[in-house]
Amino acid sequence: GHWGEYFDPPLEHNGKMFRAKGFIVDVLVGKALEFIETNREKPFFCYIPLTTPHSPFSVPDEHWNKFKDSPVTMRGEEGDKEDLAVTHTVLAMMDNIDVNVGRVLKKLDDLKLSENTIVVYFSDNGPNSFRWNGGMKGKKGVTDEGGVRSVLFMRWPGKIKQDTLITPIAGAIDLLPTLTALAGVKPVSTKPLDGLDLSPLLLGGEWKRGPRELINYNGGKLSVRTQTHRLDASGGLFDMIADPNQTKNIAAEQPELAAKLTATATAWHQEVFGKPYVAKAAGGKGKGQGKEKGKKPGAEPFMDDRPYPVGYTEFPITMLEARDGIPHGEAKHSSGAPNCSYFV
Repeated sequence: GHWGEYFDPPLEHNGKMFRAKGFIVDVLVGKALEFIETNREKPFFCYIPLTTPHSPFSVPDEHWNKFKDSPVTMRGEEGDKEDLAVTHTVLAMMDNIDVNVGRVLKKLDDLKLSENTIVVYFSDNGPNSFRWNGGMKGKKGVTDEGGVRSVLFMRWPGKIKQDTLITPIAGAIDLLPTLTALAGVKPVSTKPLDGLDLSPLLLGGEWKRGPRELINYNGGKLSVRTQTHRLDASGGLFDMIADPNQTKNIAAEQPELAAKLTATATAWHQEVFGKPYVAKAAGGKGKGQGKEKGKKPGAEPFMDDRPYPVGYTEFPITMLEARDGIPHGEAKHSSGAPNCSYFV
């Protein structure tokens, strides 16, 4: 995601750059439909990561015209910071996404693949602008509920019953073990998986797992979520059942639970980064968006000296984009937000 151009965007396909024609989401879904058509006679995995709703806030007129003059009745927690033009564009982008999801589902219907295809629709994080977020604290860039909680819908006609609601907390780390189990495929991995296989819950089977803890980490700030509570990046503890908007810190009232979750955060950070986690000072109301530059007050720099492999042997070329790099010395990104930028 995060392309700087949404109309006739520059894209890469199998190691070669080209400029597409049309709106980015329409283009990506169009290529996905071609892939599905080509592989209709054999099992396939088709991942379609859309770039919207996200900046740059531009969208085809056919969608914009539906919302440009509509009243925004559901406002963000910090309404004075909300840019209604941005919110209108986001609504139009969602309308475009809705149309494109419909294109995918129609293609599966037309090819008579719907009954034997698992469809998953999910998002990655909270909103990246000040807009309605269900009253949850935070948005994209923070590890509070509003920054990390997102939707996930799954469809498998005849297998997953309609209106099935999964109540145990889950995360993106559960997708690999869950989908491979549903598809009857054994994961190929030399490393242990932190995620859980949720297929028993989806198929109406027995769930034998006990309570779990999920880790959220971004920009040096770490949070721990249980089924009922969240320990935030500053060490505050919140009852997510009685206080889902995180308005009352109860760490002093439940010191044992706070200490337990703090130990979880410390152990995770030690295992992943090789050093213990130090809680960060609370940053005001925690409603803002962190910037991924490693310069936030209290945040540790985005630096990890451990080597890691890049690319895949199947691809002839691996592109290392400037937006993912860390500038040193006098070098800097061409844009305040490094998305689709270059070094100057």
